[in-house]
Amino acid sequence: MASEREHITECRSEIAQVVLQELEQRGHCTMEELIHNLPDYSWNQVFTAVDRLSRDGTLMVQYSSRVDLYLLSAAQAKTGSPQLAAPHEQAGSSL
Repeated sequence: MASEREHITECRSEIAQVVLQELEQRGHCTMEELIHNLPDYSWNQVFTAVDRLSRDGTLMVQYSSRVDLYLLSAAQAKTGSPQLAAPHEQAGSSL
């Protein structure tokens, strides 16, 4: 039987995987959009997963007029230079 600590670790890992899957499907999104698209998890659970993934270099948080999340390789995150356009730039429209 798994200990409570192991269960918590498994839950954190699951949430991190869900966050990464969502970002892989979307490309990138705002924190608000990510939380909205993951209704099975609390704001705190999603934020904590994003924080951990950012700290280990799995994703990069880039700040603009709102918080945009970019899924980057570890190498791209270390250089701090995402090769992605902002969502409104990708769509070819301006806000």
